[in-house]
Amino acid sequence: MRITPTEECPDVILSSYKRGAVKFTNIGATSLVWITETLCNCTINFSQESILPNTLLFLNEREMFNCKSDNDSQIEILSFKAQTFSSSSNIINSVFNFLLQREKENYISVQYGMEQAKFIDNMFNNILDCINDSEHIDLERVRMYINGIMTESIGVKFHKDYRFLLEFTRTLNNQYKIHHDVFSYAKLLDVNSKGLLRGFQKLGFQKPSMVIKKRLLLEAKFLLGYSNKTAKEICYEIGFDDPAYFARFFKKNTKMTPLSFRRKFQETKIDDIPEGVLEMEKSAIKKNV
Repeated sequence: MRITPTEECPDVILSSYKRGAVKFTNIGATSLVWITETLCNCTINFSQESILPNTLLFLNEREMFNCKSDNDSQIEILSFKAQTFSSSSNIINSVFNFLLQREKENYISVQYGMEQAKFIDNMFNNILDCINDSEHIDLERVRMYINGIMTESIGVKFHKDYRFLLEFTRTLNNQYKIHHDVFSYAKLLDVNSKGLLRGFQKLGFQKPSMVIKKRLLLEAKFLLGYSNKTAKEICYEIGFDDPAYFARFFKKNTKMTPLSFRRKFQETKIDDIPEGVLEMEKSAIKKNV
């Protein structure tokens, strides 16, 4: 059975699979492959691998996952547009990609203990519940659950060396509508601004100010694309005091006015579909948002 993301909505796809064969090529999206129950013998990016239960795989663009199993492996694949649904994914993927140079694997994975695995299971179930709500799909809740998975993952894999990065990400997600400057986040994290900057530079990341700016732009784009709020309402909601300044800020960083962005988003939403392909020989549950 061949499943391709459909025109219903390109932004989130969650597929559940048990027994049979899975062939997945990730194109134009971020994908999380959640493996539970039993050992999974598979191919990841052309390399034969044996993945332990309660492991989450991160697939970036053009990465591949193939698996054929007769046992009771449970596999769920969540594909989403990182720029729309997860403010954490870009910074977390930067951490993972940076450290891949020091690891033998040619893929990104995190294995969880039993309690942590229950948390990830709950996040996937919550996302499925949101998608199954045909009357009203709460995209904000979907975003919250995806960010929960991503931040939990970096906390498990790199809780010592990258704790400050995890705390910055969590603080930014909670405070971006209130604080727009590096000094405020440094104060909340009990470090000075230069120390925060050095921490980012050490790992080769963009400046904290750029990360904050991208978070604000992400939220503005999300609200322009998925709500009927005016640009003025969005301006105040994400913490700007002056609608004219917000409009200049948005245009400077996107080359479009807020209204131009909304029109373009509405025109291209149906056509701009990630080309990920999920192929299953046995039955699958597929839900699109």
